[in-house]
Amino acid sequence: MPSAARNLLTSLDPLPHRDRTRRLAEWARTAPDREQVCADLRHGGPYERRLALIAAMVARDTGGIAAATRDPQPSIRAAALGAALPAGVPVVDLLDRSAAERRRV
Repeated sequence: MPSAARNLLTSLDPLPHRDRTRRLAEWARTAPDREQVCADLRHGGPYERRLALIAAMVARDTGGIAAATRDPQPSIRAAALGAALPAGVPVVDLLDRSAAERRRV
């Protein structure tokens, strides 16, 4: 994993959940390299991919949210589908989704 993504993870690791989420949101709003770091996080495990989705939601990054709508982890996919419509992300493959995923949108 590239050093910028690793640095973010290292800074979040010791924090309790609430502080971790707050710090991630602050970072997502101000980081000039957010798109690249989130792209790197999307190549990680479920924890890293969830962080990338949260950052995309905070920054209203439609590309990041759209990427998460295709995540292999059902909980990440569900959260992204729930965020898609309010963020203006079209879910073009809606008819190919399960009934539960269609209800999310």
